[in-house]
Amino acid sequence: MAWTTPGIDFLAQKLLFPASLNYGALRVSLHFLKYPVPEWVLIPISVLVIPLRSAATIAYRRRKYRLEAEARGARLAPILEYSPSLGNTKLIEYMTTIWKTGYPGDGFWGFIKQFGTFFNINPVFTDVIFSLEPEHIKRVLATDFDCFGKGERHIEALQGVLGSGVFSSDGEMWKFHRTMARPFFSRDRVTDLERFDKHIQEAIALMKQRISAGYAVDFQDLIQRTTMALATEFLFGAAVNSLQISVEDLPQPFNHPDYQASVQAFSKNPANEFSDAFLRAQTVAAERDRAGWVWPLTELFEDRLKNDMKIIAATSTFLFYLLSQHPEVYSRLRAEILEKVGSTKRPTYEDIKELKYLRAVINETLRVLPPVPWDVRHCKNGAILPSPNPKEKPIYVPPEASVVYGILMMGTSEDLWGPDAAEFDPDRWIDERKQRYIANPFIFIPFNAGPRICLGQQLAYNEMSLIIIRFMQAFSSFTLDETAFPPEGRVPEEWASGEGRKAKERFRPKVVLTMSSEGGMWFKAKLGEDH
Repeated sequence: MAWTTPGIDFLAQKLLFPASLNYGALRVSLHFLKYPVPEWVLIPISVLVIPLRSAATIAYRRRKYRLEAEARGARLAPILEYSPSLGNTKLIEYMTTIWKTGYPGDGFWGFIKQFGTFFNINPVFTDVIFSLEPEHIKRVLATDFDCFGKGERHIEALQGVLGSGVFSSDGEMWKFHRTMARPFFSRDRVTDLERFDKHIQEAIALMKQRISAGYAVDFQDLIQRTTMALATEFLFGAAVNSLQISVEDLPQPFNHPDYQASVQAFSKNPANEFSDAFLRAQTVAAERDRAGWVWPLTELFEDRLKNDMKIIAATSTFLFYLLSQHPEVYSRLRAEILEKVGSTKRPTYEDIKELKYLRAVINETLRVLPPVPWDVRHCKNGAILPSPNPKEKPIYVPPEASVVYGILMMGTSEDLWGPDAAEFDPDRWIDERKQRYIANPFIFIPFNAGPRICLGQQLAYNEMSLIIIRFMQAFSSFTLDETAFPPEGRVPEEWASGEGRKAKERFRPKVVLTMSSEGGMWFKAKLGEDH
């Protein structure tokens, strides 16, 4: 019902329509039995039957799945017991707070220590199996691909943002969209770097102007604008004017005297309307997906996606952030670029293939700060996943269950990457440590895997490489300016005592459908010798 809200539709389908059927059935039955019942009793009974029937259905379904698992020589995943509450609502409240204020993976690392690397979160009586087991991911994405899809609930939550395309469809519709998209990513198109370079030069010119004024630049915003121009140039043959602005139109840092006025002006600038709306839409879609099947109840009075539709260049932003924290890596990478490409030449595709350390730096960035930290698949008709302990029975995934896998957590797991998993060290992609990935490629899946592996993977590597080379030719160093971050983007002091990456981070990750930096990513930079 397009004229209503998701919440009203949900209540109509789950409450009003069933209650009406119950009421009608009771009235007819009582009429034939000639047993008079007052109206004030009949109406609440019609409503109360709904939760009673739901409780019976849940109990029946749990027993049915347990018997199905036993029949297949398997077991159900252990249910996460955070705190006694109906439908695990206390866990949902806890995780909602963590998602908004914590570091990605907070809470889950503790659950893993208690329950192991897979368990059933069981929010609002639905089966949601969380796993960090590479063998499970391999089954879900590749070996048993036909048993898993995006799922109707996930597609419904995302369709307002992504439409009915390759990212939000299953089955024959997904095959159709993928077939239609494939020609856009032919080798000739993804290796044609000349068409992209002019937009990157525009971004560099803007950054030089801001740096010359003595203030930091929001590199995240600048790269998002660049990526928007590159994407529209690639797909449509003409770029949007995301970089056709003056330096005064860029966001001002928090320590600038005109910061408040800049925030207001930035939000009203027509060049920013699309990206702002798309970010809001991603936030809503992510909140819908996390809320599970009851998400429409959070939108009783409005459809929060109705008017909102951000392309986030996360990897380039995170890469320069990590380089700012590791100047020795910056110097080594820049030396490779200057030696093999030069200080001003536009690199060719052949040049990029020769930059081995550059590829290692990109991969290491994707490992510790992947742009998509979580993903999910929906089980269609029931499936079996192997047990990490060969002495125990395999795990049965019931029909309609979701399997959530943590790409960021897998990338920084000491069990998978060794005791230095939280360290940013590109050499792990060059020295003997690379064998960990070669032996088990499903521990590193920033572009997904299997038949749904990202069609634009090579394009992404080429664009990132071109951006990195051009910016490193122009600037000899990047420095993170923490005073330029707004208060909501600054790292809490207590993070210093956290574990893994959390204790090292100097920005606050913001996770919606993808990951970005809360409040921007603010750098100062020093011009290169020939610039």
